[in-house]
Amino acid sequence: MHDFPTYPPGGQLIPTMAEFDADVFAFLRDWHDRHGAESGLDRFYEARLERGFILNHYEIDLANLFAAEWHHFEHYVEVGAGMGELGFLLGALGFSVVAIEGDRKRFAGMAAMQTALSAKYPGVAKVRLVNDFFPKSLPDQDYSRSICFLPCVIANDSPGVEIELSLFPGMRLFGPDIIDMTRLVHYRRTPETQRELVELLRAEGFAEPVYIGAQKGWNDGILAVVRPVG
Repeated sequence: MHDFPTYPPGGQLIPTMAEFDADVFAFLRDWHDRHGAESGLDRFYEARLERGFILNHYEIDLANLFAAEWHHFEHYVEVGAGMGELGFLLGALGFSVVAIEGDRKRFAGMAAMQTALSAKYPGVAKVRLVNDFFPKSLPDQDYSRSICFLPCVIANDSPGVEIELSLFPGMRLFGPDIIDMTRLVHYRRTPETQRELVELLRAEGFAEPVYIGAQKGWNDGILAVVRPVG
């Protein structure tokens, strides 16, 4: 097994996190070998395969947060689920998860990985997969007791804030939302650009973001909770 890192609080609250990561790693390496450019992995996941483990620090932070403190929500809805590693981890831990991914290739890989992991992790089979774009893809139900998280949603070749504005109606359906202050559609890696995001959120009816987790000096994955006002 590869050497899985320990990010504070690491895998302490989820003893099998490293084993789960190794299983995801094995699947994605095989998926990449078999499908190449059609795998949907691109450099975003190829870099993870090269380093030897899959889960990023913000995924570990969210899993620990949900397992330790925020385990009372009815549904956990991930926007931009990619290959599904975080959603499947939460499903393995017993959470009711909806994983939304618009990219066709990544969705195919996510569906295949769900099948591969479900025998060992029965909760993975219960994760609801949606191949569409948020929020039009949301199943029609009450989300006031559910949480939405967008830990990595990037469309950086899109000018302006049109895509961000398209996300906000769906986000307002939830009590809290968790976003990445550095990667909500566009890269925002400076205090000035993040302040622009704060101002945009305020203008669209959200309260000031509240940062969560340890701030470890990462360029990406700086998580914050935002809530609609009123």
